[in-house]
Amino acid sequence: MTTIDLRRTLDDECLAIERFVALLRTERELLVQGEVDQMSDLLQDKGRLSNQLAQLAEQRSRLLAADGRMPDRQGMAAWFAAHPAETKACAAWTRLRSLTEEARDLNQMNGELIRLHLQHTAEALSILGAGAPPGLYGPDGQSTSSARGRIADRA
Repeated sequence: MTTIDLRRTLDDECLAIERFVALLRTERELLVQGEVDQMSDLLQDKGRLSNQLAQLAEQRSRLLAADGRMPDRQGMAAWFAAHPAETKACAAWTRLRSLTEEARDLNQMNGELIRLHLQHTAEALSILGAGAPPGLYGPDGQSTSSARGRIADRA
């Protein structure tokens, strides 16, 4: 492994996570505005970027392992200790860790927004089902009319 390989991988990871964070911000805005119908393409892009990020992390792990380092934060710290002149790689690693934390926080926030949307939808369906006039279907798919109102039951 060359130091250039690891530096390039870290740079590529930073670019990918920056795009991922931007998608998470867009997702948050769509959720806040209630425009969930516009999220289909965004979710596909998130999936692609997630795969790319996983591949880049695996590549970084392989590079560290090839250098005799553990493929984790301690391995990166040991690598930087052995290569103190790699200030650009160190800056990229610091940026990557910061962006990863931001992505985690945004993802948690978006998950909470989704949970709130689902809760609101369930409450709205419950209200609609409880006040449905006779002859309509309830949330369970069954007719809300009473048994004594059906002709077949009186015959």
